[in-house]
Amino acid sequence: MSGFYKPERNPNWNYGGSAWRLSRSKIALFLECQRCFYIDNKLGTARPPGYPFNLNWHDGYKRQMEIYQWLFRQNGFKVVDTGYFVYANAGRDKEAFDGVLNFELTLVPYKGDDSWVEKTLSDIKKCLDGHELPGPSDECDYCRYREAVGKKMPAFAKKNNLF
Repeated sequence: MSGFYKPERNPNWNYGGSAWRLSRSKIALFLECQRCFYIDNKLGTARPPGYPFNLNWHDGYKRQMEIYQWLFRQNGFKVVDTGYFVYANAGRDKEAFDGVLNFELTLVPYKGDDSWVEKTLSDIKKCLDGHELPGPSDECDYCRYREAVGKKMPAFAKKNNLF
């Protein structure tokens, strides 16, 4: 097993535990696949890591901005809908690297819409307080993998007298 993937965690970090927190990434997991979210946060078994760090995670940044907008509004602050992302990309127009990177900065406006946040938080609470495993997302490769393995392992074990 990889030294990086630790599927089981201390129960204090699970929903109901003293260290559990709802983060932007957990909200993103809920929106991606409620079953994986439940298994991670209620049962305490995390998904294996996906692709390496990618700087071009746009939807996640947009959701994060909308969550911050919602949080500020809930705390009585006046918040405009438009936020800004600053992108810094190394220029490619030089013939040689010569140990120097010149960056081009781009300011990208984004009009946030936090109307989804409150319902999503309510749905998350309902999911975590439930005692049934949610169905898999149609697009979740992790759930498809678990389902395929779950079907094959009992037949394999029976064929090889493993139980």
